[in-house]
Amino acid sequence: MVASGFLRLVTHRKIFVHPTPTTEAVRFMDVGREWPELKRLCLAHKLTDNDIPDAWIAAAIKTIGGHLITFDKGFRRFLRRSELTLSRKLCYQCRSCNADLPGGLSSRCEALPTFPVR
Repeated sequence: MVASGFLRLVTHRKIFVHPTPTTEAVRFMDVGREWPELKRLCLAHKLTDNDIPDAWIAAAIKTIGGHLITFDKGFRRFLRRSELTLSRKLCYQCRSCNADLPGGLSSRCEALPTFPVR
């Protein structure tokens, strides 16, 4: 996790005028069971800044042989279908109507309060 944070910071264009190239930053660190996979993902995808934490999560999933369930479609570039399940947002009221609206509340939700019209 520390390596992920380090890479995110030193490669971030909004933090440094001249961020460290990923190749140099990766060479600086050599830690953790997931490190070889994280290093491979960083170099293969030329990752920088905010992509690093997702790559770390993907590397950890691959290292332990796990499975990730997330709303974030961006993990498709790092994980195989057998390692990833993409979920849809559920309505925060009833947790079942598969809301696609901002904020997660569906107009189809039976849990919506009804107000009398005057």
